[in-house]
Amino acid sequence: MAASVWSATEFQVTVPTKAAANSVARALAERGHRLAVAREVDHYTRVPLSFWYNKPPLRPDLAGHWDMISLLIDSPPDGDVHWWIFQEQRKVEELAQSHGGRGRILSYLPSAEEALKNFNREGLLFELDEHLASRRRRAALRAFPARMPIQVDADAEVVESENLPSGPGEPIALHGLQDVDWPSLEHAYGPATDVPKMLLGISFNDNHWEIILDKFVGAVLHQGDIYSATAPSMRFVATIAGAPELSVGRRQRMLYVLFMAGAEVDVREAWGSKMGNIELEVRDSVTSRVPQLLKLWPSVSRSEQRFLLFLAALAGLSVPEKMNLRDSAGRIAQTMIEDLNTAEELLKNLARSNEELIELAAHDGPLKPRLIASILLLLDSRSA
Repeated sequence: MAASVWSATEFQVTVPTKAAANSVARALAERGHRLAVAREVDHYTRVPLSFWYNKPPLRPDLAGHWDMISLLIDSPPDGDVHWWIFQEQRKVEELAQSHGGRGRILSYLPSAEEALKNFNREGLLFELDEHLASRRRRAALRAFPARMPIQVDADAEVVESENLPSGPGEPIALHGLQDVDWPSLEHAYGPATDVPKMLLGISFNDNHWEIILDKFVGAVLHQGDIYSATAPSMRFVATIAGAPELSVGRRQRMLYVLFMAGAEVDVREAWGSKMGNIELEVRDSVTSRVPQLLKLWPSVSRSEQRFLLFLAALAGLSVPEKMNLRDSAGRIAQTMIEDLNTAEELLKNLARSNEELIELAAHDGPLKPRLIASILLLLDSRSA
């Protein structure tokens, strides 16, 4: 039997009315949340003894709304705190949405005892004793499936993607930089006048490569955002990625940058964002170069082939040979190439083992973008 693991988590739900806050609090108390309070948004700007008294509202756009804050003290039966808290977070978000609001985890607290002691009870609606909360919590947990072990083909291949040879090499010829009107384009920090210098620095393939690449990615793909300079930049990234002068680790990194740029567009589409010209140009800039990059297949390592597989899935292309990979990202990509519906079933199965995939598996957005978004999420979280 797993050792008892306790967690204390505060949830916040913001809804349009006090009645809605009361209703959400009641539902969470039925789920075994120990404490629940409701206070009007920016309540403390109206309390004379508060530090915030008479100060400008922190959330003026939510004037008149109410915050419901609850405290969950939990000891999952199998000790898998992350899995069960994620399940609870989804339930809180569903409750919030059904009442016209939004919900989130407000904080994780290291000590259940301290959390109970320090919880702000102003506006208290419910306070359950330990016995009642525990009984209700057990009933609530029975409605959720436990984490399932990942089922993998015993013969599936493990491809090493870390600690690959990544040293400098001969410089790479880069033509056409001067043909782009960089001053008219932008990246995260303003005009893209410095992008050609960064791309040249990457093409030098020397000991400064890693530093320059990080700076470049931070400018044209800053925290997943894309800009007018992103699409033309990716054309040159693809050229560098295809150069024989690159070491294994450096080529893999360049292929990942390409996939990341194209996949960010799919992430937006997966969640219902509208696609503008910039997004479509980025996707085309990446996918139009995948056929040429796939010609590298016979001459590169398995780790590089794995990232070519991701790009092929992004572009809707096949690869020269099937890869039977053990990692979840690789399995999704290979299955996408074979059949999208089978890939969707795989995503749903993986979501029973990985809480980070649950929302993408359950979402009703377009299938292919959801699958690509899942691959990117797995790669970013290194739980691939």
